[in-house]
Order: sequence, then C-alpha cells, then structure tokens
Amino acid sequence: MTSLVTSAEMARIDSETQTTYGVPAVALMEGAGIGAWQTIASRFPQSDSKFVFVAGKGHNGGDALVVARHCWHERRSGTVVLSADAQELSDLARTHASALRKLGMPLLIWSGDNEAARTAINEASVVVDGLLGTGLSGPAREPAEGIIHTVNSSGGFIVSLDLPSGGGDEWRPDWPTIRANLTITFGLPKLLLFLPRLRRCAGEIH
Repeated sequence: MTSLVTSAEMARIDSETQTTYGVPAVALMEGAGIGAWQTIASRFPQSDSKFVFVAGKGHNGGDALVVARHCWHERRSGTVVLSADAQELSDLARTHASALRKLGMPLLIWSGDNEAARTAINEASVVVDGLLGTGLSGPAREPAEGIIHTVNSSGGFIVSLDLPSGGGDEWRPDWPTIRANLTITFGLPKLLLFLPRLRRCAGEIH
C-alpha cells in the first residue's frame, strides 16, 4: 500500500534524494514535468487544444515551465503566464523560462501584461496550474490571489501540478484555492489531497 505523506514529509524526501543519493533538483523537475505532460497530452490529443501554463516563481512554477516546454516541442498551442518577472524567479524557474523564450514560446507576465494574460487564460482549453507549491504557509496573496480567481472563472479544464495552488498542510476553507478538474501529484500522494476539506478542490487525482 502506498503511504500518504504531508507536504513537509515529501519535502524532506526530496531533500534526501538530492543530498544523500545525488539526484539533482533539475533532474527531479524534468522527470516530473515529462510525466505530467504525457498525462495531459493523452487526455487532450486534439491538435486544436489551447494550453496555458500558469507558473509561479518557485519550484512548482519550474515544473509548469518544463511541462510547457514539452508541449511546445510537440508543436502544440501554448502560452505561459508568469506570476513574476525574471529577476523574481527561483534559479531553476528562471532557467526554464529563459529556455522557453529562446524557443519562441509566448511568455506573459501577470503584472506587466495583465490584460493579455487574462485573455489567454480565459480563451484556454486547458489551464495548467503551477502557481504555488507545497511550501505555502498561509493564504495566497497578490498577485497569486488574482490569478487563482481568474483561472477558476475561466471555464477551461484545470490541471494542477502536485496540488491545487493555494492548498497546503495548514489549509483553511476561506483560502483562495484553485478548483482543479485533475491534480497530477508527484512522488508520494499528499495526505491533504484526500482530506474532506480540500478534496473538492483536487478533482481527479493522478
């Protein structure tokens, strides 16, 4: 039987994977992104599907950017919406964002391209949520809160990476949270996804 873990326990496992066994974070992120894209692409094989990848500044955003790159490599229609500009991104997220720019994939920054970002999200067939990860320790604040509300009202099929953005081990029902149709979780399944108070936000769990 597979164990359920808290977000904090999964973070410790990730850390041990890197420090004890020498698997770099970039390799873990790439593996997670490839697997997520394969799942998404199998659900949406239609060539006319429009994908939007919402990426935060941390590792969850990096995951979304890896997924976006594999989408772009397959010549699918995709746009990235970044919650922050380049200097605010983590090192890994910045690296993946730079690669996407060089590949020619459209990248919009929420604060600077707000109207275009909102339009892209509202016109998407599929919104891939990589906004906030398991490290969240309080309710989402701006700009994440505004992005969450926009995604939830978009009408597209929402796929969350690892967990719905806005969730966390200390989650409360009044926290702004993505309401996903599908959550693709990485590593061991997260306990919080199966608790009644957050279960309705996770959709199908893969």
